Amino acid sequence: MLILSAEYKIGKGESILGKRQRMRRQMRQGTLMIAFIVVIFCISICVKTTKLKAQVKENNQKIDLLNVQIATEQERAQSLSEQEQYRNTKAYVEEIAHDKLGLVYPNEIYIKVDDE
Repeated sequence: MLILSAEYKIGKGESILGKRQRMRRQMRQGTLMIAFIVVIFCISICVKTTKLKAQVKENNQKIDLLNVQIATEQERAQSLSEQEQYRNTKAYVEEIAHDKLGLVYPNEIYIKVDDE
């Protein structure tokens, strides 16, 4: 006579249904563990992204400041270049000779006024 039962015994007294339940529980635990790891990974990515955005903002501010300094130095270089060109002219030499050394042309009359 054959008796059909919902539980069949396997090995150490464990039924097929018990093994299925244990496997399902293990799969659920594995799935939960994977989900937990994915959530932790996403959180770490969000934190790193936030830090990188702050660093990019700080670097952009530094770049803007450096661009202003570059523009200032370029203007200064242009001014120095113009000043150098002026100092190489005859007009500059005459100005220095007249103002600093008190030299005049032979047919020129120099009148000095005292500020009293």
